[in-house]
Amino acid sequence: MPKSCFHRGDVKKAQGILEDVLHGNPDQEEAITLLASIAAAGQDWAMAEDYARRAFTLHKTEPNAFMFGQVLARQQQFKEAAGVLRGATSHRALELLSRLDRALGDAQGEEAALQELHGRYPDDRNALLALAELLERGGDVLQAARLLEGIPAEERTTAQAIHLAGLYRKGGDCARALEILEKVPATEAEAQK
Repeated sequence: MPKSCFHRGDVKKAQGILEDVLHGNPDQEEAITLLASIAAAGQDWAMAEDYARRAFTLHKTEPNAFMFGQVLARQQQFKEAAGVLRGATSHRALELLSRLDRALGDAQGEEAALQELHGRYPDDRNALLALAELLERGGDVLQAARLLEGIPAEERTTAQAIHLAGLYRKGGDCARALEILEKVPATEAEAQK
């Protein structure tokens, strides 16, 4: 019933019902998480944090960790948010963790999150590109190039192929750089054939 009230736009009624539920059972996880969502939707971040922290403290599930991490990140409490999300395995949590670590300047944490994300979700092209970019920034251009080789040649854009060849050249593998460049169409018209 609280969910239907919330979806109909009667937020106050939903909130009242959920608070009544908590008076009867202060550890009722669904009521706590719904109250956190209601507070976040109303941009009451202090209240959202209180409920999200409570849900996570009572039930250390990944959905609760993600919700708590999101609320903390929204309030720019990046370090605490990253701490809450350490050990997460869901796609959304790992993505958020990698962004938090980047904001904190923690290249090792960012790499660990991106490696985990890429390992668990190898088809996620964004994770692959983000990890390759991080490796390149850190100076490991050959590892970045090898990772980008995971994108099939026929799916690479011309710019990606040229960038990949440049990474191999920077890493000293000019032969591989030339192989890649030889397969790049000279013009867009040629690429259409």
